[in-house]
Amino acid sequence: MDEAKIILSKKETEGLYDLDPINIYINEIKYSLNIKTKEDNITFSINDKEQFPSVNYIRTMKFKEIKDLNKVFSLLNSFNDFYDFLKSLSETKKINMKKSNDKISLIFFVEVLLKQSEIQIDLFPEKKDLELNIKEIYQELINMKSEINFLKKENQKLNNDIDLLKKENKELRNKINEQNKEILDLNEDIYYTNMTDLIKKDERYMIFTEIENKMNKKIQKLKKLYQATVDGGDPATFHSKCDNIPNTLIIIKSQDNKRFGGFTPIPWKSSKDGFYTKDEEKKTFIFTLDYKKIFNLNNTNLSTYNKSDCGPCFGNGWDIGIEGNPIKENKLWVLRSGSFDYKGIDTPLSECSYNNKGKASEYEVFQVIFSNE
Repeated sequence: MDEAKIILSKKETEGLYDLDPINIYINEIKYSLNIKTKEDNITFSINDKEQFPSVNYIRTMKFKEIKDLNKVFSLLNSFNDFYDFLKSLSETKKINMKKSNDKISLIFFVEVLLKQSEIQIDLFPEKKDLELNIKEIYQELINMKSEINFLKKENQKLNNDIDLLKKENKELRNKINEQNKEILDLNEDIYYTNMTDLIKKDERYMIFTEIENKMNKKIQKLKKLYQATVDGGDPATFHSKCDNIPNTLIIIKSQDNKRFGGFTPIPWKSSKDGFYTKDEEKKTFIFTLDYKKIFNLNNTNLSTYNKSDCGPCFGNGWDIGIEGNPIKENKLWVLRSGSFDYKGIDTPLSECSYNNKGKASEYEVFQVIFSNE
């Protein structure tokens, strides 16, 4: 751990850092979660004399153990990141605490890929702390010289049991992680059933991450606005359902089963003569799913094209464009222009599908809705 980054420390004693307590509010009662760090260890403790007289609930964990609890923690780089994250949960009252006969459970409510999950860390009475018991046994070995050999043997057995328990605990944690992943996958399948089969799970992550990075917002959900095979494919229907709505994601499947599309924060418009729109912040981008490539906007003056007899069109010429009804006629354009940065690849976007224009077997338009909107 980079000790220079610990800017929240208020006291340093023999390399042990006390951080400001994290407040937890349960039924309008405030509890304090005390946090100490030393080297690669972090110690949680709760000692409230009114609620828990003479008992100090405590738990020491390594930073790696914390990161292994949930994939949202796996993104943390330091204890500072973890501490800041807990502070944010505290401020939004997303930390709960439950007490049973033998422990206190801290429950953190976090959001991962639009899904809320719970992370639990258990604190135990200090008198039951395993590390403390080992110290007590070691002290007895010193004081009771006549039983040293016996206690050494017993201590070795205990260490063997601990190793076995650690192994079993690791196996159990792996099973829990696998089950949590299965649950997340199941929830994701349920949440995105309206996206048909045009985009796969790993492709969603690629596209959604790019949108969130460019917009600096978290995606809350997608709302389907238009589906060509259901709504007919005509430009007039597209404009009636999609015009004047910001933050749209378009996914297209060509007749030869190539999949590509684009995202733009700029609302679509209807125009008899047609016009290009500006995107000075360069948040518009296009992509190919089959090759897992994203192409960022170069020419801010030619981000999208709007015309009454056209569906969604991106770039000059167009890089991706729908003219008329692509389900019934060869009206799907896929070219390559200077509007987007193809990152020096030799294969233009047109060869990711076909040259010039052809038909689409499907295309869908979604409104991307962000959190707090």
